[in-house]
Amino acid sequence: MEISREDFVVIGKNIEQSQVLVRPSMTYFQDAWRRLKYNKAALLALVFLVLLTVMAVFGPMMYSYSYSDQDLSMVDKAPGIGGHIFGTDSLGRDLFVRIWVGARISLFIGIAGAVIEFFIGIVYGGIAGYLGGYADEVMMRIVDILFTIPNLVIVILLIMVMGPGLHTIIIAIALTNWLGMARLVRGQTLQLREQEFVLAARTLGADGKRIIMKHLIPNTIGPIIVRLTFAIPGAIFTEAFLSFIGLGVPAPLASWGSLAAAGQRTLTTSPWQTFFPALFISLAMLSFNIIGDGLRDALDPRLRK
Repeated sequence: MEISREDFVVIGKNIEQSQVLVRPSMTYFQDAWRRLKYNKAALLALVFLVLLTVMAVFGPMMYSYSYSDQDLSMVDKAPGIGGHIFGTDSLGRDLFVRIWVGARISLFIGIAGAVIEFFIGIVYGGIAGYLGGYADEVMMRIVDILFTIPNLVIVILLIMVMGPGLHTIIIAIALTNWLGMARLVRGQTLQLREQEFVLAARTLGADGKRIIMKHLIPNTIGPIIVRLTFAIPGAIFTEAFLSFIGLGVPAPLASWGSLAAAGQRTLTTSPWQTFFPALFISLAMLSFNIIGDGLRDALDPRLRK
């Protein structure tokens, strides 16, 4: 059977069809959120952190016991006895309420320390990367020197100077953890400062401050956000470690770390006093890390589909 030209019909161009968008236009962060929603593990971790925050704020208000009330007739009671869901500690205080009060302190320290680290790191790293040359060399050698000093030494010195307290822990965490953020921002800035949009802004008369704040930092925001989500669990663990060795928040404040430290004295006889604080520390850190992994994939333009 021969095929001839007459067997085919010329349809021509469908102008309307050719102008239809394959998918709706969306911003960078809208597309990142669209991809993040397909990450079930990240969404589950996000839901857990939201519930954790809600319980930290409202949980103690919905319970009949106070976090500081002592009942010496209910010392070291196991979970479920006397209406105490998580049991009691060595002073007869309800552990369920103290877990949620501790969540307030631990989450506040983690988020506040990470936010301060965020601002110090992006300013320092942005300036070093934008200036380059001798200024960048000097600023990064300072970072290298600070990296060699053990964090615990800096924390102890700050506590000796400022005294123990919540603000001291936050400042200590921020001053010891911003170095990694500065290196990240500096590396990203070095890659972007010779891009066409930066050269165009410089040609139009923009000064260094405007270029850093309006052009360089916004274009590095993806990796910065990912780094921030990993910094929060790091700060929570640092606070827990400091509380465990006796350098954390002072009484009567309670954090997950101080609760775990208090529980380890009766670990063999009342293991729940250590188990529950350690469990929530682990779950919070795991959730933040899973969200960080999800954001890293969602904010990576190379993985856009």
